[in-house]
Amino acid sequence: MPPQAPAVRPSQGDFPDRVLISWSEDPLGPSSSNGFIVTRDGAYLTKVDPGIFEFIDFNVQAGEFYNYGVQGVNTFGTGVKGLGVGFVNPNGVVSGKIETNNGNPVPGAIVTLTPTYGNSMMFDGNGTNICVSHHDSLPTNMFTVSAWVKIGDTHDSDGIIDLGSDLNKNFWIHTTPSGLDKGVVIGVGDGAAHEVTHEFEDDPSTPTVDERDEWHHVAAVYGGGSLILYVDGQFVNSTQGGITNEPALFAIGSRRDQSGFFDGKIDDVRIYNRLLTQTEIVSSKNITVSKLTPGLVAYWKFDEGLGTKVFDISNNGLDGTLNGATFSDDTPDIKNGAMTDATGFYFIEGINYSQEQSFTVKPEKLFYENYALEFNAAYQSCAVLTNFDLPDTSHIELTVHPFDLNSKQSILSKVQGATDAFNLFVENGKYKLTINGETQELGDAAAEYQHLALSLNGATGELTYYLNGSEITTLTYADLTGVWDSEAWQLAAKGVASPSDFYTGLIDEVAFYTDSLLSLAEIQLNAAQGGDGGTDIGHGNLYSYFNLNEGSGTELFDVGPALTGKGTVKKASYSFITFRQNVFPHEFQPNSKFININNSATAVNDIDFKDISTVPVSGVIRFENTFCYQDSVEILVNGNSYFPPIFTDEEGRFVADFEPGVTVTLTPKYGSDSTEHKFFPGFYKVSRLNVPVANVLFVNQTKREVEGQLYGGHCRLSAIPADANGNPTAIVKVKLASLNGCYEEVIQLDQVDGKFTFKNVPPIPVAVSVIEHSDNTIYSYFQVQGGTEVDLRNKMRDTVDFMYVSPPNVEIGEINDGLINNDCNLPLIYDSQKFSTPKLYSNNIKVYESYYGGNCYLDTFNLIVNNGIAEYDQEELHSDTSTYVYEWYANNPNMLSPHTKILQVTASVGGLFATETYETIVLGERQLPGTISTSGPSEVFGIVYDPPGDGSYATLASGTTTCTSWEDVDVNSENA
Repeated sequence: MPPQAPAVRPSQGDFPDRVLISWSEDPLGPSSSNGFIVTRDGAYLTKVDPGIFEFIDFNVQAGEFYNYGVQGVNTFGTGVKGLGVGFVNPNGVVSGKIETNNGNPVPGAIVTLTPTYGNSMMFDGNGTNICVSHHDSLPTNMFTVSAWVKIGDTHDSDGIIDLGSDLNKNFWIHTTPSGLDKGVVIGVGDGAAHEVTHEFEDDPSTPTVDERDEWHHVAAVYGGGSLILYVDGQFVNSTQGGITNEPALFAIGSRRDQSGFFDGKIDDVRIYNRLLTQTEIVSSKNITVSKLTPGLVAYWKFDEGLGTKVFDISNNGLDGTLNGATFSDDTPDIKNGAMTDATGFYFIEGINYSQEQSFTVKPEKLFYENYALEFNAAYQSCAVLTNFDLPDTSHIELTVHPFDLNSKQSILSKVQGATDAFNLFVENGKYKLTINGETQELGDAAAEYQHLALSLNGATGELTYYLNGSEITTLTYADLTGVWDSEAWQLAAKGVASPSDFYTGLIDEVAFYTDSLLSLAEIQLNAAQGGDGGTDIGHGNLYSYFNLNEGSGTELFDVGPALTGKGTVKKASYSFITFRQNVFPHEFQPNSKFININNSATAVNDIDFKDISTVPVSGVIRFENTFCYQDSVEILVNGNSYFPPIFTDEEGRFVADFEPGVTVTLTPKYGSDSTEHKFFPGFYKVSRLNVPVANVLFVNQTKREVEGQLYGGHCRLSAIPADANGNPTAIVKVKLASLNGCYEEVIQLDQVDGKFTFKNVPPIPVAVSVIEHSDNTIYSYFQVQGGTEVDLRNKMRDTVDFMYVSPPNVEIGEINDGLINNDCNLPLIYDSQKFSTPKLYSNNIKVYESYYGGNCYLDTFNLIVNNGIAEYDQEELHSDTSTYVYEWYANNPNMLSPHTKILQVTASVGGLFATETYETIVLGERQLPGTISTSGPSEVFGIVYDPPGDGSYATLASGTTTCTSWEDVDVNSENA
């Protein structure tokens, strides 16, 4: 007989791009000896050989469900068809970016995709649930767990998500007990249970709908011993409690111990290993999130629609097994979506589609007029304000929303030495106030926004406390006076140096008034939530006001009349959940786009938008008293670098785009530490930006110095002529100028030492040069040399010297030893050969540069010597001392008048040459060429010598008269 129907098991979302069909034969039925026939949706796919029990179908697409059939074949025919459903998990992707018209990214915009095809999980309260195995990635002492919940007809402490209620360990979310209205209970356990209970409320304004029966978003946030419950994004309650962790299987749709089965629907379950702020919960509860979301360790979307599994789309693979739970098309208002990151990019993944599906992509973003600071004691977050004292009569107002009413948590404090000078805190459901160490109770606290006002009358010692514009009590303190100037005021903790008593909740604003007690009418107006309510910045007694509306960054600015400075945000975050709020939408171009996703194009990229609602703030940075503009200055936004960073361009201009309604503080920054530039004003604050702001001017007040000296040679002698009194007689000018020509300054040197100082120079690259000198030689020298460039941007001061190098001069000293004294003061020496040991003569040779301030003798020079006295060949010598002793032997007298012989010395220094000569007469004998004979009378009255052909000559002119007187003369070689 033909084979029985095999058990067919197609994969259901296990693979991203294929369906694996596997089957097994009935072990008691006939075998499929001729193989198997595989069909899909009734159509033939393939036939496989006997013994093969798998087939992979690659021709599939996400969002489609396929009915697979497998029939065994043998000699008796084709058997009964076994059936199974297979599918591929959603894998559509849409990505893009949002920028402003100036190309700046727009972070925090939500991009949604419609229509959204999804499902929820339905539980019937009768043994149905989802079982999930333990995973090491699950959080232990800090977490956020969220889910959309729609409670059915019955409820009695049933499990929604349960990781350990039966153990009194880990954490859980249950329904309320049957004796209460529909609602939720969240809990943690450390051997004992610590729970927060909340009943859903009906809205009487919608009589046709009972909100208790509708979808609600539930988020449990735990950290630092504090468990907080948010419902539909709103804080509802909190408690304190420890947690002990134990690895265990957990359940969705029942208690972990397989009791308390849930009746209703659950969707979009997420587990994070960090604390989500209320702002994050509100922003993300109605859109899907990416698996790359920081801290996301598990995420079940329940969009499979069919099968026996639900898939965790995080990277941890905590897939769940369905035990009777079924998929439902009744879903909460969740759209496929994503939020743009700091670079303006978004990434939507896991999109369901079928065949060729059209979607609308739409960007959205709201801007908010006001912000608050959200603090969490688990992070030890706080905010340090500024340090100022208050007069004995003063008034303080602040708006707060505490989340934890039980533990002691400081809201506003100031410590003076070891004493709590001022500490407003919440404890055991009460607001309490310590002044100068004395603590009194003010009244009940509530987990909602409340306006607190404190009037301190130092003269009477009375403090009057107002809550939401109503006078609550007047208390008498022993001492309301004193000097409070030790530490700064602080929000959400006590003690700046060693903070403690950290606060969990929201703080919207804080205002300080001096020398006056506000009237009840003024307090009521400040406490009003609508209309003209709020702090009046123009109040005559307002001293310091921190509105906390910066919206980003770590700096807080006192916008009150005192302008006491800026404070610091520490680990807190900004929230748009404020006491007063106005919300406006951004405008985008285009406002939406249509796209198609199909099996051949599962990813659609570059779906970009322009945010045309951003408001530009532009300005320029100029150097003081110049027309020079500074480039490369970073403009910090609320104390931090913006993304992308904002820098001035080559013309000193900057443009920054912000969303309308924000308050931003722009601070120019250039350099660091000792070279940091100083600007005026130090910052520029734009409050509630709604229109373009142009021509913001920052003036760079930083000053530099350039000093130097114009001198001659390495001896640093004066290169400026002077009169008898030492005053310069030449006009000498030095110029400092920017490289781009926007700034210049000229100094005329008034001292012969040539020193100069340029003061109050802007910190820019400059060139320093000599532009005038009455001595044309010196002027020409510096014109050839050109100027010297100096970059003063990161230098406090610099030195630029100008050294004029004059041509060298040679100084040949007298012969050191051997000059013959004579009445004619002639330089006479004897021929060295006259002595039994030839005499060695020497001269001291020096080379110097001549300046107006004197001679500068050089230590190193080269010499070329032509010694006609010694009749040597030309010599090349080097000296590395200031005096070169040149030695030589005198050789032969010069028989021709004037009988002098010459020593010529040429000095070479740096390519410049100078020559000097020295003359002397050598006495001695010299054999003349040829003979002399006379004829005539015995008395000879004169001899005319016949020149030897060396170019010399002798003459005796006609008419020459010679008068001679004779005496007895003994002529010999000694006195000739």
